[in-house]
Formats: sequence, structure tokens, C-alpha cells
Amino acid sequence: MVIGYEVVPGAKQSVHHVLLYPADAALAQAADAKTPEVGWSCFGGPGIKTASTIGGWVPGSPPTKYPTNTGIPLPAGQVLVMQVHYDNHHGGAWTPDQTSVRLQFSQTPVAKRAAILSVQNSTFLLPPGATNYSVVGNLTAPGDGYVYGLLPHAHQLGKRLRVETADTCMIDIPAWDFNWQQFYFYENNQGMFVKKGTQLKLTCVYDNPTSSSVTWGESTTDEMCLNYFYTTGP
Repeated sequence: MVIGYEVVPGAKQSVHHVLLYPADAALAQAADAKTPEVGWSCFGGPGIKTASTIGGWVPGSPPTKYPTNTGIPLPAGQVLVMQVHYDNHHGGAWTPDQTSVRLQFSQTPVAKRAAILSVQNSTFLLPPGATNYSVVGNLTAPGDGYVYGLLPHAHQLGKRLRVETADTCMIDIPAWDFNWQQFYFYENNQGMFVKKGTQLKLTCVYDNPTSSSVTWGESTTDEMCLNYFYTTGP
């Protein structure tokens, strides 16, 4: 079981985000073998069939330690695919990158197997000059379980991000900062029980001071409205 990790960006000024995916070793090796260089090019994901992510890095992320007695499986025969998104809007020259990851494994059995789920809205358009423009994404809880932590994500036009149910605020970031992102876990390893069928609502608020419309996209100058949940079963 993976119970913690630390992503260490090599060229930090150019690394926009990193996602870690467990994948079948043969599939990963086949993708790697298609091109002579180490690894393979992909966009918006790992480029091969994988299970849900087991973690990642965004600007501001510290080392991540999952709540006590929880962890994400990395079964025998699987490898870890690291998808790295690069961005050069800092204006400097491209520099070689050797981003790495340090994994922490449990030495004893873990009581609760965890998974990372997400909610997003990828169909929005921010009009030129818009202020306090709200975008909403919704997820219906697929089963009874616990949410131990959340990781909201937007880009540089984000102003406020909030996740809630009909009667409970799960997380509220009233002053969004692109350079300060991480998994936020509830205190004392206490998960929030969520019943199957519960409606989970993500609200992202933006100011768009530019003269162009802005839509969902991978570039830093595009936008995203996304939240990850660290969850376990009941």
C-alpha cells in the first residue's frame, strides 16, 4: 500500500503539474518502446489505460502523507507512470528536467483501501472582462464512504473554490492562489461520511481581466474547475 509520497520537480519553473498512475507493466513498456527516447509523449493523461491516479503534484504541494490506516494499492505486476505537464509561460529558457518521486509504503496491513475520485466542469467559457463568474460541477456519490481530504484545482484566473453538499461545506478556499495548492486533509484522521447518492457540488469563481474568452484547457493560460477527493469505503 502507498501511504505517502513526495514529488520532486527537477525544473520547477517549467513543471505545471505531475500525476502518478498505477499501470500494467506490459502496457507501459509497450508505450515506451514506440519511440526511441525515454518515456513517451502524452497529453491530458498517461496515454495508456490505467486505474485512477494515486497522487500528484501542483505548485505549492508539500510531501503528502495519507491519513493513518489508509492507503492506495499498488499491486504486484504494476508500475508507476509519471505524467508531467510542462509550461514555459515563465518566459525563461527551457531547461532539462528530471522530476522524481519518493514513495512511502506501509510496513503493516492497512485497514482501509483508498481511492481518488474527482469532480469537474470542463465545458465552461469565461467571457472577456468577466468578474465573479461562477462555474459549477456536480458529482453523485457512487456509494457509502468517507472523504478524508480534498484537493481543489484551478489556474491563474481562479478567485474562490468551494466544495459542499446540500448541508455541509467540505472545503472553502476564499482567496485562491495558483502557487499554493495541495491535498487538505481533515484533522485527527477523521473522515467525513458521505452516503450513496449524495450530491457533491464544486463551485469555482473567476475574474477574467483579459480581452479573450477562456475555456478549459491544459495550458496555464487556459482554466480548470476540478477537485479531487481522497476516499475510502464505509
